[in-house]
Parts: sequence; C-alpha cells; structure tokens
Amino acid sequence: MAKAGEGLQSVKNKKDEIISAAAEAFMEKGFSATSLDDIADRLRCTKGLIYYNFKNKIDLFFAVHRHSMNLNLNNIKSVINRHDSPIDKINNIISTHMDLTISHLPFQRVAVMGLEFHLLGSTTPQERKTLADLVEMHREYERIFVQLIKEGIDAGYFANKDPALLAKLVLGTLNWMVMWFRVGSKSMNKGHDVIFEHISDFVISGLRTAGD
Repeated sequence: MAKAGEGLQSVKNKKDEIISAAAEAFMEKGFSATSLDDIADRLRCTKGLIYYNFKNKIDLFFAVHRHSMNLNLNNIKSVINRHDSPIDKINNIISTHMDLTISHLPFQRVAVMGLEFHLLGSTTPQERKTLADLVEMHREYERIFVQLIKEGIDAGYFANKDPALLAKLVLGTLNWMVMWFRVGSKSMNKGHDVIFEHISDFVISGLRTAGD
C-alpha cells in the first residue's frame, strides 16, 4: 500500500514530466504552433492528464518559464556568495549561465520566449499578473549582474560606465546562446570549455573597454 507522501511525490514527478515535455515542444515549435496534443504525444498520454495538472497551454507555458527562472536564480545565488574577485565572480556567473543553457536548453529557450511574450502582451488579468511575476524574476536575475559589474567598476577592473546598461549587454550576449547552441552541431565540436573561453573573453574584454 502506497504511503501518502509517496502519492504526493508521484503527482509532483508527473507534473515535472509534463513540464519537461512541454519545454521541449515549445523550444522546437514555438508557443503558438505547439498544441497540447503535441505534448501529450511526447508523454504518450492523453490530454486529460495535462488538463488535470494545468488549466490550459499558457498555464503550462508559464510553469515551464517559472521552472527555468527558479533554476537560474538558485544556481546563480550560490555562485555570488563566494569570496572571489569581481572578475572571478563574473567568470563564475558566465560559466554557470552557460552550463544551465547547455544542460537545460529547452527551459532556457522558453525563458527567452517568455520575455517575447511579455513584449507582445497577454490576454487576461491573471495572465498579466503571472507574467509580471515572471518578469520580476528576470529583473532579479539582471540585478545580480548589475551588482557584480558595479563591484568590478568600483574596484577599477571595468570601465566606468552605467552598470545597468552593461548588464543588459552581457545578458544579451549570454541569452542569445539559446538561439545558436545545438547539441551535436558542428560548431560545438570544439567543446564546452572552448565556448566558455570565447564567451568569457568577449564579455570581460567588453566590460574593461566599454565605450573606449
């Protein structure tokens, strides 16, 4: 006989499976072209199981988006608490962001899609409220970059420019990775260490010479 805790864990696992399948479908086809049938086919289940856990497609999309941002924030916060130099912190945060992109690509792609969704607007007050909460998570993530860049400016490592603008430029570089990175593609043959080295050198050099 299953215990109550085991039953709750089973429900959570099923929701996680649905969220993962949805992330892959949204990444491959985009939000508009993805149907709940597509997601159900990936899970080899009926749409009823999805509707049991999520109200509709957009509710599921937001769940994927929230999972991605929780993943990002939890991992980044563990990095910035280290007693490293500003450059080491920036390198650590770049490495962490890159690792998250590579290991959770569908979720990271949906997080970027979620920002596009925000720019296009949503249809109901509840959707707007949920999206506002998710956008605030993005802003919290961005504020971490702003703070680290400001530390680097104050310590004389980086050019004395607006840290908020610099953070947007850095995040733009890092977030674009979801568009060009593909597992197993020819451009990835050099390995993750080489990709990190190129991105890190590009970002650090830009922060040091911004506006020169």
